[in-house]
Amino acid sequence: MSRRIVLAGLPTVVVDAAVHGDTQVLQIPLSGLTVETVTQPVDGHHPDCAVVVVGPDAADAFAVVHALQPARSRISVIVVGGTPTAGIDPLGLMAGRHVVRIARDRLDELNGLIAERFAAVENERRHRDLRATAQAQLMASRANVQRRVGERLFGEMLARAPISVVLADLAGRIVAWNDRASRLLGLTEPAGLSSDVTQLFDDPAAVASHLGLSAPGRPDDEMTGPLAGDHAATFSLTKADTSRWQLRLTGQRITDDAGIARILVIAEDVTETVENQRQILRHSRQSLTAAEVAAAMTATGPLDQALRRCSNVITAQLGFAATAIWIYHRDSDAFSLQASSGPADDILRAHSDVAMGEGLIGNVGTDRKPTIISEPALVGAHTPERYSFAGYPLISGDELVGILGLLHGGSPGPDTLAPLPAMARQIAVGIRQSMLYQQSVTIAEALQKPLLPPTLPHITGLDLAARYQAHGDSTRIGGDFYDVFELPDGRYAIVLGDVCGKGPEAAAVTGLVRHTIWTAAQHRAEADYVLPLVNRALLRIGDARFCTLTYGVLERAAHGGATVHLTCAGHPPPVIHQAGRTRLSIARGTLLGVTRRLNLRAETVVLSPGDALVCYTDGFTEGAGSHDERQPADIADDIAAIISTPQVSASGVADALLSRTRTHLGTNLRDDLAALVIAVPAGDAIGGLDQ
Repeated sequence: MSRRIVLAGLPTVVVDAAVHGDTQVLQIPLSGLTVETVTQPVDGHHPDCAVVVVGPDAADAFAVVHALQPARSRISVIVVGGTPTAGIDPLGLMAGRHVVRIARDRLDELNGLIAERFAAVENERRHRDLRATAQAQLMASRANVQRRVGERLFGEMLARAPISVVLADLAGRIVAWNDRASRLLGLTEPAGLSSDVTQLFDDPAAVASHLGLSAPGRPDDEMTGPLAGDHAATFSLTKADTSRWQLRLTGQRITDDAGIARILVIAEDVTETVENQRQILRHSRQSLTAAEVAAAMTATGPLDQALRRCSNVITAQLGFAATAIWIYHRDSDAFSLQASSGPADDILRAHSDVAMGEGLIGNVGTDRKPTIISEPALVGAHTPERYSFAGYPLISGDELVGILGLLHGGSPGPDTLAPLPAMARQIAVGIRQSMLYQQSVTIAEALQKPLLPPTLPHITGLDLAARYQAHGDSTRIGGDFYDVFELPDGRYAIVLGDVCGKGPEAAAVTGLVRHTIWTAAQHRAEADYVLPLVNRALLRIGDARFCTLTYGVLERAAHGGATVHLTCAGHPPPVIHQAGRTRLSIARGTLLGVTRRLNLRAETVVLSPGDALVCYTDGFTEGAGSHDERQPADIADDIAAIISTPQVSASGVADALLSRTRTHLGTNLRDDLAALVIAVPAGDAIGGLDQ
């Protein structure tokens, strides 16, 4: 038999030609790998069988294997690299035993693997030849074949063949068998003769249908189903010792020279292969279920939604009648049901609130270890059905956070229960993270709340609006703040600032700045008095925290409008809209908390009906960093466009400015946004001033 080794994308040095004797060794580029190039004649000879070794640089091993599938009876493929770490190879599932893999670091074993693949291909060919030989020998025989077994019927080659061969009549009565079949099927003479071949298997009807045996009372030539030589199916067989075997049966109709029709049955022991496939499918299902549980518990969204998704997945994928998840509440020392699913989940939902130590579920929390009742018991006593129960404490670190409870209609096997402890840990970690997140949100809200006034004061004749948007999730405490409060003399203080940094430390500094401004302004409101006090307070804490600030003192005008005395301490200049024109304030100054000496430049702005003053933090200009930095003039242009809209209010200006900035910066936005708008309504909208 002529043999050939084809190296696709590999140098010839990886193969030791001396090991393989007269075997041809060819090199073919990966791009040219086809059945034709593998089987092309060399020196006028086509190979009887070939082993193709595919190099690790193959972009798509599936495509390569698929291209060679038409000749798989005489071509075996070895793929270098890409061995799955979990032991589950999709390529092997697709192509079966004709394809194997070898890791890159095991190329020293390649020669031995090539020899194994040649042997496998040759065994497959021998299997096919044996079936053909069987019919040829039967047709050549002129003796009575009805009661001859072993060598007397098949000849020495078939009798000693490494496959099991049984000969039966068209009704399934056994006529003969070889040595291998005797050992595999437990056939002995004379008991085995004339016995029904289908009765050897656990499902006789299915075997009869597969082999196309004639039904009782029908003539032998009336077959119940077609037989094809390459048609095979797998059936189970339980032996006397209760061990269960899986046999692949191939049936072929043959006729001897006397014209008697027979069925040649070839049985192959595939028990190990079937069990491996079952293990792969079982592990795949468990892995997919665990992955879905992990995905649910790490996804954004409400906790109860994630828990419902987990219970649905476990019920559907692992075959439970019901799955439920309870959350533990330390303050009440009890559990509350958060999610359930399955046809029997009404049994578990009846225990929506469970005290620690109460019943099966509460005892799981007390014991802090799994509870398995494998036989159907009183769990379902309220219904005609009875269920087995499995309960797992949900523990993250050393903290109990809940319970996972499950009902099963029968007795769940070890394979069903095996993945549950890991899933319970995943659910527990997700619950714990959700709890910590919620605690962080609560803390953040508590810290942020006093930094922003609950509402802006109502100032007759003026329209005020403020907006604040923190960057990121709700646990992140920003450093931006604003305030408007009335002074003892009837004027109003206007404050918009930004403290360096984020988080609790920035929140503490923000609180210090706000309260220092308020306290100082109660004595004297002018910027040259208030801002130096804030500066000294920041320098005193000594942690390099600085603050930028826009500070103004607003005084209502007697005939409408207002006058604002503006000062900026390192803050972006406010935008002023006056008499139909928009400009930047000329107020400038040194930021606070850096140096003891301040250099402040103030501006007095008179706001008449139709005018507006817009203060904003640097998130509007520098919120995207250097990626898309904007200038205060860009903000002024935005405000000019917004105010040109008829009858726009202060709230409309603030909302539109926030919307424009979010649209412009998009996902590059990395900072908080705060804006304060003071507008004087035009025309009759002003209303009368306080008398």
